[in-house]
Amino acid sequence: MWVVNRMVVLPGGRWVLPCDLGCEYPTGAFALISDDAGVTWTAGNSVPGTSIHGCPEPGVAATGGGNSNDLVAVIRSTAVGLLQSRSTDGGKTWSAAVSAGVDGASSKPSVTAIEEPASDKFSNRSSTSTSTLVLAYNIVSRLRMGLAVSRDGGASWTPWAVVDNGTGLVATFYPTVLFDSSTRQVVTVYV
Repeated sequence: MWVVNRMVVLPGGRWVLPCDLGCEYPTGAFALISDDAGVTWTAGNSVPGTSIHGCPEPGVAATGGGNSNDLVAVIRSTAVGLLQSRSTDGGKTWSAAVSAGVDGASSKPSVTAIEEPASDKFSNRSSTSTSTLVLAYNIVSRLRMGLAVSRDGGASWTPWAVVDNGTGLVATFYPTVLFDSSTRQVVTVYV
C-alpha cells in the first residue's frame, strides 16, 4: 500500500488517509477511514476512473468549512493532467474522477484546506462555508513546482505561485503543502 500524502481529520473526529495499492495493483485511489482515532481502519470505495492511471497517489482536503464530511481528492494521472473527485460521506464513497483543470505532471499532488475569515488574503468569500484550498503540484514536467489556489472548494483552480522554476534542471517532485494556522502561512516541502 502506498501512503504518500498526509491524513485529514474531519470535524467529527474521523481520520481519512488517502492511499492506493501502488502501480503493481491498479485498484485506483481510495481512503482508509478510522472513527476511533486509529484503533481500527476501514477501506472506502475506490475513486471510479482512477485504476487506469497507474499510481494515483491521491491528496485529500476537507471542503466543508469545518462543518461536514465533504472532501476533495486531487489525483495523479499519467494521461490528462491532474484528476479530482469528491466525497460527501467522509471518504467512504467518491464521485467519478474528472479533470481538475490543472496541467500537472505525472507526480504526486498535495492539497490542504485553509479556514479563514472572509477578510483573509486568500479569500474572496463572505463566509467560511467552503474552504479555500491550496494545491502543490509539478507544472507540466517534474522540473517546475507550483501552487494553485481554489476559493470554491476545488471547483476551479487558479495558478498562484511558482515555487521552483526549474532553472537548476534538477527534478523536483513529491510536494507536501501545509497551512500553519498559528502563523497563517502556507508551507511547501518537496524532493
